[in-house]
Amino acid sequence: MFSKKLIFSAFAVAASLTGCGGTGQDEGRSYNIEAELSGRVVDGHVVRTTVFVDTNNNGTRDAWEPKAFTDNQGYFSYNPKTDTNYCADTATASQKEFCLVLRTDATPVVVRVDSGYDLSTGEPFVGQMARKVEVNSTGRTEMLISPLTTLVTLLDNSEDRARLLTVLGLEESDLDVDYLDEENVDPELMNIALKVHKIVTLLADRLTDTYQSIGDELGTPNDASQEVYRSMGQSLLVSDSTASNFLGISDNLNRVVQGAEDGIRAIYDRRELAQPIPDDTLDSTRISEVAAMLPSAVDRIIPPQPNSITGEQARGSARLLESIIIKALRDDNGSDTSITNAFDFLMNASSELVDALRDALSSDSAYVSGLVANDFTGDDFDESGDFEDAVTLPQGAMPFNAIAGKKVRLSDTDLGSAPNNLKDIEVIFYFEGSGDQVEGELVACAKYIDGANSSGTLGEGNTRGTLINGFWSMLGASESGESYSILTTITFLGATYQAIIKPAGYLTVDGEPRFALRFDFEGEIRDWVTENGLETFLELPRSDDECVARLPSRVGI
Repeated sequence: MFSKKLIFSAFAVAASLTGCGGTGQDEGRSYNIEAELSGRVVDGHVVRTTVFVDTNNNGTRDAWEPKAFTDNQGYFSYNPKTDTNYCADTATASQKEFCLVLRTDATPVVVRVDSGYDLSTGEPFVGQMARKVEVNSTGRTEMLISPLTTLVTLLDNSEDRARLLTVLGLEESDLDVDYLDEENVDPELMNIALKVHKIVTLLADRLTDTYQSIGDELGTPNDASQEVYRSMGQSLLVSDSTASNFLGISDNLNRVVQGAEDGIRAIYDRRELAQPIPDDTLDSTRISEVAAMLPSAVDRIIPPQPNSITGEQARGSARLLESIIIKALRDDNGSDTSITNAFDFLMNASSELVDALRDALSSDSAYVSGLVANDFTGDDFDESGDFEDAVTLPQGAMPFNAIAGKKVRLSDTDLGSAPNNLKDIEVIFYFEGSGDQVEGELVACAKYIDGANSSGTLGEGNTRGTLINGFWSMLGASESGESYSILTTITFLGATYQAIIKPAGYLTVDGEPRFALRFDFEGEIRDWVTENGLETFLELPRSDDECVARLPSRVGI
C-alpha cells in the first residue's frame, strides 16, 4: 500500500512527494469554466491552511486538484482588508501561493480546507472543513468556509439542507457571515460553530486513532472528520430537539460516532483495507461524555446573545476552549482528571473568575500550552490575579520584532549516544527583507542526523546539510510590528509545508541558560535552543554544500 505519511527530514518529521504544489490540471486543454475561487476560512480565522477543490469528492487532495494557501488573515485569492489580488498578473511568487484557480467543465464543486493555524489561538487547526459552491463562469466566485458550511455541505439534497438549518436555528444567509470579523463579532454564530467543530474534532480523533489507514493510504480522506460531520448532520435531521440540546447528550454523540464508523468501514471495504477491529467494538463512551460537556461550557464563555462578548473576549474564549480540547486529544487512556476539573471550573466558578481567566487569555502574550499543562485546581486558580502566571509565556519569552534581514540558528540539545545512535539536528533560518517588513522570503539550511554511528554511517533519510526555500510572516503582527509567532511556508522535495516558531523563554544546557524557541511542525512541538538569537546575516547560502559548511557536526562524524 502507498503511504501518505510525510517525511520532512530537516524537522524530524517524515516527508514524501505526494503533496506537490500547483494546480495539477492539464494546461493543454480547454475548459468551459476558468475561474478564481476566493474567500475566507473561519473556525477561528485559519491561516496557511491548504484550500483545494476536491473534484472527485474523496476527502483528500489528489495531485491533479488545484490548491492554494490562506494568507495571514485567513483569505485566499483576494483579501478585501488589504485589497490584495493574489491571482493578479502582477502578483509576486509568494503572493501566488494564495491564488486558487479552477478549470472545470462541471459545477457545483466541493472546496475543502485542512491543516494551517488558528489565528485566534495560535494553535494548529485540526480536522477538515468544506463548502459546496456553484462556480461563476466569469469573474470571481466568493465563499466563506466554516464548520457551519461543512455541516450542510455533506447533505445530499436541498430539503435536508433547509431542515438542518432550522434545527441549527440558522438562515441560509448566516452561512456567509464571518462570525469572527474583527469589527463585528457574532457570538450566536460563533457559539454554535465552535460547538459543532470542537465536538467533531474530539470524535474524529477517536476514530482516526483506531482506523489508522484513514489519512495514510492513498485515496482515503485526510482524517475522519468528514464522516463525523456527515453522521452528525444526518442525526440532527431526525432529532426533535435543538442542536445544542442534542449535542449535549453523550448517547446522541455515541450514535454519531457509530454512524461515522459505518462510513469509514465502507471506505476500508472499497479500498480493500483490512478492518482494524471487529464490527461494533469501538468504545467511544469516554470521548462522547467529554464532548457532551462542551455545549454548556461554550454557553458559559460565549453566551449566544447579540453583543455578549467583544472581539478580545472572543479570542480569550477561543483559547480557553482550545486548551480543553488539546487536553482531551492527548488523553489516550481516559485518565486525565484535569479535563473534568476544567469543565467543573467553567460551570461552577464565579463569573468573576471565569471572566478573569478569559481576559488573561486575550493578551498577545497568552500561552495556550501553559493552560493545557495546568490542572485547573490549586493555588494558581484561587484568585483572579493568579491567572496571569498560569497562561503567560515562559519567563524570558519576548515578542519577535524587526526580523527581516536576520538569521537564527536553532539546535536540538539531544545529541543521542555513541556508538550507534548519534543525533545532530539543527536548522538556520535566514529571513530575507529589510526594515519593518512583517513577511518575506526565507532560505534555510537544515541538518538532520538521527541514528548515525561513530564510523560516520548516517541513518535513513539523514542529511548533513540541505538548502530549503520558502516564505515567512509574523502571525498577527501588531501595529508596532511585534508578534509572538513566526509562520513559515517551506518548499522541500517538491512539496510545501508549514511550521510556526514561538519564543519559549530559556532552557538550561550544561548548566547555562540558553534562549529557546518553540518549533511546531504539523502538531509536533520541539523546544530548541539558540546561542546567539536573531542576528544580522551578510550572505545567503546558495547550495547544499554551503549548508554543510555552515552546519558542522556536533558529534564528530
